[in-house]
Amino acid sequence: MKWYKRFGLEENPFTTDPFKSDYTLVNYSQIVEDLLYYTASGSIVLLEGESGSGKTMMLRQIISRFEGYGKVVYVEGDKLKQDLDVEAVLNKKGHGLIGNMMKKKPNGMILLLDNVSQISARNFEKIKYYFDQDYIRSVIFTIHDNSDIDLPPSMVDRIARRHIVIPPLINFDALRIVRDRFSDHFFLSDEVILKLFKISEGNVRKLLNNCDKVCNFVVKQGRGEVLSKYVNIALATKKKKVQKNLASIEVHPKHAEAEQ
Repeated sequence: MKWYKRFGLEENPFTTDPFKSDYTLVNYSQIVEDLLYYTASGSIVLLEGESGSGKTMMLRQIISRFEGYGKVVYVEGDKLKQDLDVEAVLNKKGHGLIGNMMKKKPNGMILLLDNVSQISARNFEKIKYYFDQDYIRSVIFTIHDNSDIDLPPSMVDRIARRHIVIPPLINFDALRIVRDRFSDHFFLSDEVILKLFKISEGNVRKLLNNCDKVCNFVVKQGRGEVLSKYVNIALATKKKKVQKNLASIEVHPKHAEAEQ
């Protein structure tokens, strides 16, 4: 049985799949509002943040808001090759097979290029042309850092000051993120969450993955709660090391009663 079933949950509350999570983005609401505004007003935006910082989750908010119009194109970075034909992608989404056959131009499309590391000069020119002609309504590029993408001067001009950098989370944010997903249970104490946050180097995705690993380990061990001393053991990579360390832990009588 999955560990979260013990708490009456149907799904893992610590999933990191942005398209399977409805949880809010703690402390990033203003960034999301800015992105929604820029998308609606027709702008090109550069969103910068390390892997696991919530960029794709933010794009999901845009998709949810505008997908009803059928004009949102989302492209994953690992599928964005130098030879990607931006025109073909837009035409397929905008008009389907008949539109492709008739060579119709897209109209008012929203282009989301997630975690891009390379875009050909030809595709940059196409994006710029379609944007200037209003075939593309707005564009959002997401990158890990500013060195990931070599923007031509003409694209830099169109982005202007719409370069958003996702700030690092603080301890209070980390607590809110975990509590939002596991609010009705105190299996994880604030002390443990902050310890996991530190181990995760302030990264949201790593934090959630580590919460999942620790909860899974401790539930399977039959423990009543995640104590701070279990964290390093639960995250150990070698099974023998885990078993050895677990056996060496002296459980305090107070904790032993809680775990019965």
